[in-house]
Amino acid sequence: MSSTYSLPARPLGVRLQTNDRWPGPPATEPGRPDAAIGTQRRCVGGPACGMIVRMPIGLHHVEVNVSNLQRSIDFWGWFLPQLGFETYQTWEEGRSYRSENTYIVFVQAEDAHRDQPLHRKRPGLNHLAFWSASKEQVKELPDRLRERGIRVLYDDRDPETIGAPSEWSVFFEDPDRIKVEVVAPE
Repeated sequence: MSSTYSLPARPLGVRLQTNDRWPGPPATEPGRPDAAIGTQRRCVGGPACGMIVRMPIGLHHVEVNVSNLQRSIDFWGWFLPQLGFETYQTWEEGRSYRSENTYIVFVQAEDAHRDQPLHRKRPGLNHLAFWSASKEQVKELPDRLRERGIRVLYDDRDPETIGAPSEWSVFFEDPDRIKVEVVAPE
């Protein structure tokens, strides 16, 4: 019978010891998602499935090059904490914000590329979508955005034409015209 272990932070090739046991219930199905904590149980250790470990699932991080780092920090540093993100890393050319297993990084673009604007209809990134804590948060966000001089997108459209349940979503752009969507849980 396999034991369930956590995957501690240690160099590759260092074997897990018996004192690294995860205190939760044993995993019976490798690969079964555990959505409550954003992890998945995986069989490792070869064909005999020597042990089952808990590994994060989902998006790890997104890195975005920006034309003006300070302007982006002012925008994202105000917005992301409202959704539960905290400042994660700070260095001269960048800043990152983390929420649980996922983080988003903003890096100053190199001089040669700063004046090439993003357009979401070109190949590449279309938009970033974030969960809100509640429908109320989504309802309040447009006014808070406008107070900061941020234009709310699609206010004049019928919700059916937007492609999302707009009464529970809000759309706007960051300083580099990256479209941002905030979606309320149902």
